[in-house]
Amino acid sequence: MENINSRCELHLYEGQGHGFFNYRNFKYYKKTVAEADEFLQSLGYLNKEPKIEIE
Repeated sequence: MENINSRCELHLYEGQGHGFFNYRNFKYYKKTVAEADEFLQSLGYLNKEPKIEIE
């Protein structure tokens, strides 16, 4: 990413293994979708506010 001057963000969720992003773990699913929405908005790919509310 650095070699091509591309932006990348990493959000880690302590204690969560690979594949935690699913409906069985809805708390982290919502957080992950909200983070992705914010990232895509910052790049101009999404214009609307995220619709998922984080508790």
